[in-house]
Amino acid sequence: MKKHQHKILLLLSVALIACLFASKASTQNFDQKSMSANLQSEDLSSDSIKTSVKSPTGAMIRSLVFPGWGQWYNKKKFKALLIFGTEVGLLVNSIYLNQKYLEWNQKFKGSEPGYEQDVIIANREFYINNRNSSNWWLVGAILFSIADAFVDAHLSNFDESSDLSFLNISPIGDGKYDGIRLSICWRY
Repeated sequence: MKKHQHKILLLLSVALIACLFASKASTQNFDQKSMSANLQSEDLSSDSIKTSVKSPTGAMIRSLVFPGWGQWYNKKKFKALLIFGTEVGLLVNSIYLNQKYLEWNQKFKGSEPGYEQDVIIANREFYINNRNSSNWWLVGAILFSIADAFVDAHLSNFDESSDLSFLNISPIGDGKYDGIRLSICWRY
């Protein structure tokens, strides 16, 4: 059984690396095209920082296809590794608990009624309940990963600079009356 687990983990690691390289190549090509289109269409006199625009749908689908791929696409690499580890860990735990359930199920078939059968039933129920809990946690982690990738991609071009040009505070006064002028400018 350990040989199979090592093969599965190796296969998942190779698939992750292959997907990341494929993603990097396709996003570089897409980013170059979108950036050149954005530079031609936008006013270059603006002093705000330009960032690459991420596709929220693309990030969501990537996160659904492979654990952490959507976060990696959004350049949140630590979060991608954390999500990958969480989802793979829950999947491996679910597989392990299912194997233990099947072992106890085989013991149940050959046992005679009595105390030993009650212990086998209790252990079997323990493994099936924990397997189901692990599956539900896995579904929750996948949904969280998809939502997180979607939101991060939406906010990828959000201006985080400390430029508060929409707010203008200036002193006013003529010597007799002093005060502060507060102006707020919203752009639509």
